Amino acid sequence: MNDSVNKKTAPQREVIDVERTGSWGAVEYRHRLECGHTEVRKRIMPTKKIACPSCVLAGQMGDRVSQMATRSAKIIEPMDVSDIIGEDLYGFTNEVDISKAQAAIARRIGVPVESVDVIAEVGPDGDLKISYATIFIEAALVYRLVAGD
Repeated sequence: MNDSVNKKTAPQREVIDVERTGSWGAVEYRHRLECGHTEVRKRIMPTKKIACPSCVLAGQMGDRVSQMATRSAKIIEPMDVSDIIGEDLYGFTNEVDISKAQAAIARRIGVPVESVDVIAEVGPDGDLKISYATIFIEAALVYRLVAGD
């Protein structure tokens, strides 16, 4: 992860403590730095300060997030699930109908069906009613949606 950052240009941070991990032949030294990051090295560093490539990466990610925050998000228009599955939203009779609604939502948004979780409860008349749906979106798709792709 930190191999892509030049350690000569990374900011120098004070070493708070060093922890030795691993067994013989695979020993690593975890240097905990004042910034909160941990730098893993094959040898213990005798100096009080070492380069922190994680600070550089965190700064780059912060810049990227702030750029994304200034863009306008892609708005997905409201949808009526009953149009897609051909039933009244309050007239589901079984789990198959709920699964159809889950598939319709996933297809409309463009995510895998496994990313959509539809929560239903039994109403006073005995029919299933959708309470809410939760959509889990992986980071790569979030970046694409924000970028407008």
